[in-house]
Amino acid sequence: MLRINKVRIVILSFSILILSGCLPVQSIKADNNSLNPNNSVIFGSIHIENSPSCTILVISEGQSSISIVDTITAQSIKERIDKDEKLYWDMPPGDYTIISYNISQQNLLNRKCWGTIRVNANFKVPRSNSAVYIGKLMMNFDAKEVFTVVDDYDQAIEKFKSKFSNFKGDIIKSLMTVEKEP
Repeated sequence: MLRINKVRIVILSFSILILSGCLPVQSIKADNNSLNPNNSVIFGSIHIENSPSCTILVISEGQSSISIVDTITAQSIKERIDKDEKLYWDMPPGDYTIISYNISQQNLLNRKCWGTIRVNANFKVPRSNSAVYIGKLMMNFDAKEVFTVVDDYDQAIEKFKSKFSNFKGDIIKSLMTVEKEP
């Protein structure tokens, strides 16, 4: 019970920072040529359907991003994503939560708007020098359950092995879990 309250406090704090624009966008994308041996490669994907609008008469989509927080150290990360993003992240061991999906758009009057949607998808990086498959996070904003996790490990592992052909560590399957709103 105490851990959930601590996580919620951290999530609330970082949501405020995100909304105020105080978190810089920092890339954690893994590169086959420069993997940190103290980290692990996190892989999976995010698929977004029926993305919500924060304004009417949208003429252009800005950069979308997700915000991630290490629930132990409270370190935050903001990572740009596309609507059907394959994830390859270089991250240290820890417990993480994808806390929000952030959108920016521009309307006909050249006004920009930003929106943040709480996600609460949790995943673990158990140890360094491994690869951890976390699943496919589906975001369908017209569905009853907006956030679901799909296991497409067989397809994801093939893509991982072709992208990281020199990877020698263990490969672990540890699907993220979505915390439902009360």
